[in-house]
Amino acid sequence: MEFRTFCNHPGCRKEMKPVVSSDASKAFCTECGKEINTVDGFMRRQLLAFGHVKRAEKKKAAWSFRCQKCQKEGPPQLGEKQELVCCYCGEELTNISKPFAQMIKTNLNAQKRAEGK
Repeated sequence: MEFRTFCNHPGCRKEMKPVVSSDASKAFCTECGKEINTVDGFMRRQLLAFGHVKRAEKKKAAWSFRCQKCQKEGPPQLGEKQELVCCYCGEELTNISKPFAQMIKTNLNAQKRAEGK
């Protein structure tokens, strides 16, 4: 079931599908992310029952890899010898296929040229 309402914040006021916090105490606008107070308690419980819950956003950078040494995940960087290294510990990333590594190197070099480095 879909429930639509309007955001009550000036500057947004868009029609959207609200989401609720995991304990159904607050409702949020999906357009601007702010709390809205036009959704009553019954509707908040219904939204929770139908699974319209606000989830934490996991932001990942493009081409993120898990380093085998430090176990952190992040975008690779170019090392001294044009090899792909971990952005946290500087260890060479060996778990990337050769064609994909070459594509990433090409894009990283293009970004450096665009930034004027």
